Amino acid sequence: MKKKKFESEVDKDGLIEIGIEESGEHYFEIGNEITKDVAEAVSLMMRIGYKLEDNIWDTKIPNCLYNDIDPTKCLYWLTGGNDEWKKLDHYKKTWASSCDDFGSEFGGLVISIVKKSKTLGDMRNFFIKDLSLPKLYDFAIDKNLI
Repeated sequence: MKKKKFESEVDKDGLIEIGIEESGEHYFEIGNEITKDVAEAVSLMMRIGYKLEDNIWDTKIPNCLYNDIDPTKCLYWLTGGNDEWKKLDHYKKTWASSCDDFGSEFGGLVISIVKKSKTLGDMRNFFIKDLSLPKLYDFAIDKNLI
């Protein structure tokens, strides 16, 4: 996704900007990545190491963001992101051939987590609890992806 011009900045904390485009759509700019998918944004923030005490996690999730969720984007980052899927040091298959397996197994859970989360921190906590790397790796081992 190309970098967007934000009409107004909602929050800025280190490497992340949460803004509203002129059309009213919310966007997350995290490092070099831009997304309107809140689940992907939270998983990216977790990936780059935002600390649990960072204020960004207190940010409330606007209801309009629930419509733009693609669980496989979030699962890409939770399963290792570019570090894992570009190098394939641990996985036997590419993300393109693995994302349907992860999406089928965990996609509904991602949607459920997003819907019950009120803040970015709520979502992060549910991801840590319900979609931890050991759980995702166990699934990958069972599917012969690792």
